[in-house]
Amino acid sequence: MVKSVTFSPKIDSISENILYLLCLDARITVTDLSVLLHEQRRIVENRVNKLYEQHYIKPLLICNAQNCLKATILLKLSSFDQNVLKALIELKKFVKVKETQGEYDLSLLFMGDQQKDLDVILHKITTLFHNIILKMDVVYHEAEDTLGYKSFCHNPDLLKKYIPIFTNKKPQLSEEEKSVVLILKEKPLISYRELMKETALGYNKLYVLITGLKERGVLRFSVDPHYGNLGLEFHNMLVRINHAKREEFERNMILHPRIHWIKKGSGVWDYILSITARDINEFIDITREIRTENKTCILDASTLISKIHVERQY
Repeated sequence: MVKSVTFSPKIDSISENILYLLCLDARITVTDLSVLLHEQRRIVENRVNKLYEQHYIKPLLICNAQNCLKATILLKLSSFDQNVLKALIELKKFVKVKETQGEYDLSLLFMGDQQKDLDVILHKITTLFHNIILKMDVVYHEAEDTLGYKSFCHNPDLLKKYIPIFTNKKPQLSEEEKSVVLILKEKPLISYRELMKETALGYNKLYVLITGLKERGVLRFSVDPHYGNLGLEFHNMLVRINHAKREEFERNMILHPRIHWIKKGSGVWDYILSITARDINEFIDITREIRTENKTCILDASTLISKIHVERQY
């Protein structure tokens, strides 16, 4: 694969490095960014502002807590039209809705607090579309994480800053931690000053609490790139693996430069991979490469070409 100067045709290498670092920690200061990139603070600040203002990225909090239930609902229907899509969106229970081509027609990302919340949604889907559902699979997410958006990184030293959290077990949160996480989900970039007002907790208490959540792999303050605005696209690959090869597979996925997101789950599929590409041809090449290089790990795989109808909410 021939690599151009930048991955995206819309931004320069400085902005791409910034995007990469923001995905690792969206709360990093402009001063720290300028030191890491060896660029003037003013230049870095302008680039950061432009990334947000032009809707190339938005803040995103990744939370892997025991009390946070996440699942992807995959649907194959005998018929599919805008009325079906409208009915699903009107349920207002999904944080992301994607129309897909491949083994399924729809991919619905659900987040809730309890299994019964998901059961209610599954019942509503079954009631609404019982006469046209050909297949419905649910993948429960044990954990999820960005894999560093490495395609945007132009400095090998910066790649070393990525520390995966998706392999960590989900810890239980205290009531105090839950209340802080709820606020952070809505406002990932909220200042400590504002957080102190909303929680009535002191700065030192909040700092220790948030730092602990990050170190335990519960939280990552990241960003969600808008690949369409960046002149790029991403699609999904569903994978079922030989569990004896799980560590090898995960290690390979972490190192792969075009896998920008991984959901590790249980159900019919063990992993949902998000793969970035400049076009559909490159996506096909990448998925073929993944299957070939991991043929001893992968038992089954399927690709989904995606069209997003509801962007991820948090």
